Amino acid sequence: MNELTVSYNSSLINRLSLINQAAKDNYKSQCKHWMTWLQNTGRGIDRDSIYDYFEHLDHTDYNAATVRNKRQAVKKRVRQLFGDMGTDFKMRIEAELKEIDQEIKAPKINTDQVTADRVLSKQEYRDILLKCRSDRQRAFIMFLYATGCRVNELTGIALSDCESQKAFYLIRVMGKGKKERRVRIETDLYNFINQTFNGKKYLFETGPGKRYQNDYISKQIATCGRRIGRKISAHSLRHSFATNMIKTYPAQIQAVSKYMGHSDVSITLSMYVHTELSNDELFSLIH
Repeated sequence: MNELTVSYNSSLINRLSLINQAAKDNYKSQCKHWMTWLQNTGRGIDRDSIYDYFEHLDHTDYNAATVRNKRQAVKKRVRQLFGDMGTDFKMRIEAELKEIDQEIKAPKINTDQVTADRVLSKQEYRDILLKCRSDRQRAFIMFLYATGCRVNELTGIALSDCESQKAFYLIRVMGKGKKERRVRIETDLYNFINQTFNGKKYLFETGPGKRYQNDYISKQIATCGRRIGRKISAHSLRHSFATNMIKTYPAQIQAVSKYMGHSDVSITLSMYVHTELSNDELFSLIH
């Protein structure tokens, strides 16, 4: 049985586009990728084309998480496209989507290991600062790279959370599960941030005096990353902090773990300690 047999036509694509524009979820950009593929291939929205699109995704350079998100976007929009149909019809649609998932399985995500492509080297960090087009962009990147904070932790810092210790500032942040911890930045960096944003309540404050949205900061950082040919996010700076600290101070893994707010050092180990022995190190035992 193939209920997904709607032929390709401009009116259907327009309807899909309108649904996507009006959506209040995180699948908008992912759905645009699917619509572009449909238009380029001249395919209809049917079972075979969805299967082929999922297969196409497996041959792209997207990581597993992105592929899974794009698949979810397709299924979400298909349900919305046929949301006004009867219950029996929608149940058959669900059955077909489930069959497609079983026939061409989504790639598994290795959520633990942080690979090199998600980490900025010290030189790349310097390069990206030079490519920033505003001091605000520069301040976002400098703070996250220097502290390993999550972007949500950055946006929540109030001026009252910042305590001067002469040579540095001690800053209270609220992490996952409302766990409080403190990070440190040099006084020069604090002064640069304070002068750049001139906040009345928050350390990083918008012009109207409000807290920044996480997505806005992530997009700003991604834009700066593209200027040096890197695909990065705000979280890439957290990964960079942890990776570079552990590489420089390998005996301090437990301290790094605590500083980053991990609930257990095993999380830090599984995410960031994944180097391989070189031949020289391996063969040194027998020579």
